[in-house]
Parts: sequence; C-alpha cells; structure tokens
Amino acid sequence: MASMTPDEFRKQFSRALRGYRVEGVSQRALEHMFRDIKANAEKGVAQAQWDYGNCLRYGWGTPKDETGAFPWFMKSAEQGLLDGMFTVAASFQKGWGVLRDFTEAARWFRKGAEKGHAECAFFLAAMYAAGEGVNQSLEEAFFWFLKAAEKGHAQAQENVGRGLRAGLGVKRNDEEAVKWFQEAAEQGLAEAQYSLGTCWHEGRGVRRDDRKAVDCFRKAAEQKHVLAQYNLGVLLSVGQGVRLDEQEAARWIRAAAEQGSGRAQFNLAVRFQKGEGVSKDDVESMRWLRLSAESGEPDGQICLARCLEIGQGVAKNESEALVWYRKAASQRHPQAAKLLSDLERRRSG
Repeated sequence: MASMTPDEFRKQFSRALRGYRVEGVSQRALEHMFRDIKANAEKGVAQAQWDYGNCLRYGWGTPKDETGAFPWFMKSAEQGLLDGMFTVAASFQKGWGVLRDFTEAARWFRKGAEKGHAECAFFLAAMYAAGEGVNQSLEEAFFWFLKAAEKGHAQAQENVGRGLRAGLGVKRNDEEAVKWFQEAAEQGLAEAQYSLGTCWHEGRGVRRDDRKAVDCFRKAAEQKHVLAQYNLGVLLSVGQGVRLDEQEAARWIRAAAEQGSGRAQFNLAVRFQKGEGVSKDDVESMRWLRLSAESGEPDGQICLARCLEIGQGVAKNESEALVWYRKAASQRHPQAAKLLSDLERRRSG
C-alpha cells in the first residue's frame, strides 16, 4: 500500500466496490487490504492513516464519514506525510469535514510546499494570487508556482509562463515564458498548447511560425479548448499556416460556437448568411447571430440591432434594436454610438 499513489488508491477502491477484479487482485484480497489499512492506521502508521481517511471520506469499504475522515488526515499530516498535509490544507480550504479556514489552509499548504510537495506549492501560490488566508502577493504567487513548475506540475508551468509573459510578480520575459508553455504543452495540457500556439502565431518569444501555431491550436482544439477551436478555424479559413479549408474551418468554429463563444457564434452566423463552409441558411444565420448577441459579443449585438432596425431576416422591431445598440455602446463598439443616435433621432422626429 505504501507505494500506491493517491490516484492508484482511488482507482483500486472505486473499482473494487463495483465488484471488479483490479489488476489481478480479487475482491476478497481488496477487502483484506482495507482491513489492513484500518489496523495499521490505528497502530499509528502515517500512510495507513491517510489511506483510511480516504476510505472514510469516500465511503470505500466503510460507511462514508467526511467528518470522521479529517482527524485521520490530521494524524498523518502531523507525522510529516506530505499527502496528509495537502489533504488537511484542502479540507480547511474547502470545508471538508472541518470548518472552512483559509489561514489554516495556507499554513498547511506552506508546510507541504516547503518540503517539496508540488500540489501544496501550486495551491499556496493560488492563495497568494487571490489573497486568501495570506496577504495578496503576485511575487509570492509566482515564487510558489515556479516551485511547483520545477517539480513538473503542468498547470503551474502554464501559470509561470503566463506570469513571465505578462510580467505578473516577475520581470517580463517572453522567451522564458515560451519554455514553460512548451513544458506544460508536452504534458498534454490544452491551455498550455493554446498559449504556446499564440506565441508562435504572434511571434512572442519565438520567431513567428503559423504552421507550428496551427499544430498547437489543433492539439488544444481536439481537447475542446474553445479559443483554440476558434483560432484554428480562423487560420483554416484564410489558409494561414495550413491549407485553406472552409469546411474544416466551419467545423471548428461551430465547435467553439456550441461551447458558447460569442465571437465564434457571430462568425458562424456570417458563414450561414454567406454560405461559407456551410450551406447558406438565413434561419440558422439569425439563430447564431442572436446567440452571439446574447453572449455579449458586440459585433453580434450591432448586427442583430441593424437587422431588427430594417427588418432583415427578422420582424422589424426598432424598440428592440435600440436595446441591442445600447448594449453594444456600453462596450464601446466603434459604430454603436452613431447608429444608436441616428435611430433615436429618427424615432423622436
């Protein structure tokens, strides 16, 4: 048991409770394992205390008891078990089986982080970034994100890249940011693949290369990263870094639109209106245009307002047109103020 990782432990018990044989281990053997965990926990074995706490928290082999789990996590943490420290900290942060206490959460995350626990360092960094349980400090946040990143924590590597690119808590360094995005992207983190793609596309920290940008965006898009899906679609639609393909462009833009991207919804509305990569369909065009406007996309709001003003593809409704012009104007769309003023003047005259 001592060599079993947290994920392996959870997998064993969750599968065992559904009656499966796990990696050649019988149900009977797993039940025996549970009894051993409890016995060793009661003898003071730190790893077993943490394991038993998980059994109680998730109801593995015993009735679920989140409140009863916390003391076992604390026992393991007080003996120096890093996973125990992390679980105690997370319990205080989330209020799992104990009253929520951000100060205590930060204290235990720090204990684990100082001993090299990557997850503790990551969550401590996040608390510094948000000012939860500690005084807000972007410098401290970056320091602990970097500690976690150096341990191979993919999301921390992405956050370090962002910090370096934006100069958050550290001097801006686009070249170094690219290195960290690359580290996280190679671990399959969609967010990092997207960030790396933007670096290649914009030529930030690297020489611009749209072929590499497309490759990164495609990897992230296949993991349903909405911005990557949209960017990939746009590049496909203009043949930038890839062979122009309107059908595939429309497919990726639609994927982003279906995830709620207002910009993608507006783009898709235009495509249905013009028949670009999709069959021309005015009804679908108006449907996506309205969704775009409702998502807060200012171009969608202006376009919908104009359609309502003149009755194009929809029943004429100047009152509703005014509503959408005002929404776009509140977002400082460059055309909104004049179009709004013109319609108001005409209605008042």
